[in-house]
Amino acid sequence: MRYKRSPMVSDSTFERAYGYWFRRYAAWVRSQFGAFEPEAAYSHEVVMKWLSELAAQGCKPSTINTAAHAVRYFAELEGYELEFRRGDLPPVKTTVPESISEDEVWRLVEGTPDPRDRAIIALMYDCALRLSELVSLNVEDVDLEDCTVLVRERKGAETYGLPQKIPFSEKTRRILEEYLRLRLSVPADTDALFLGDKGRIDRSTVYRIVRKAGERVLGKKIRPHVLRHTRAIVLRRKGWLVEDVKDFLGHISSKTTMRYARVEPSDLKRKLEEIGERHG
Repeated sequence: MRYKRSPMVSDSTFERAYGYWFRRYAAWVRSQFGAFEPEAAYSHEVVMKWLSELAAQGCKPSTINTAAHAVRYFAELEGYELEFRRGDLPPVKTTVPESISEDEVWRLVEGTPDPRDRAIIALMYDCALRLSELVSLNVEDVDLEDCTVLVRERKGAETYGLPQKIPFSEKTRRILEEYLRLRLSVPADTDALFLGDKGRIDRSTVYRIVRKAGERVLGKKIRPHVLRHTRAIVLRRKGWLVEDVKDFLGHISSKTTMRYARVEPSDLKRKLEEIGERHG
């Protein structure tokens, strides 16, 4: 059976998370009851039994929550109401996302010799781009005069399916200018901004570029999404409101952005010093 994806759920979330966990749940139901009968499969009692087994297997609270919401999502598509009561799902601890310092970002950029790879890292950081957004960019989406890049489809609810211009710094403009001179000198059958071995660059290639650069320059294993996290944290520390960061990142929910609202001890000390209180 094929299911229609909700416009509020991104392709990556649907395929990699919700679709995966629903397939696991459906297989478990068939192993328990011999067949997948929606009336039983979407009952609170049966779903909770499966979630309990996941917990017993050592699954993290965040994983159990994702699995639960995946089943509820498909239940709603089939016309069944599946609600979780207070205490049904384990609490998920909110932590500050993995990041590096702003200085490390620019060391990473400056230590990357290839113009394409340098432009990828600078643009991903400066505009807090997702992997999917970066690889979808075309040459015409970059406006060097306005210092903006046009992302044609953002994930956020307010901008879903609509283009959004995101500003980048003068430093990134110079890096892109250098790269575009090379890019436009290369004949290609695609308008893609970043080229790989077979035309438009793919996600896995970008992942490898960032990871290898991190290991070579900083001695750290860095995922592309860390650049996005870092940009959000830097903007918060420079005084941006959570709502402004939410719009910049293209988040669907403010709850996601609230991860960046957490103030670290060093920031608390600085804020006390700003009002004239000194400690230590």
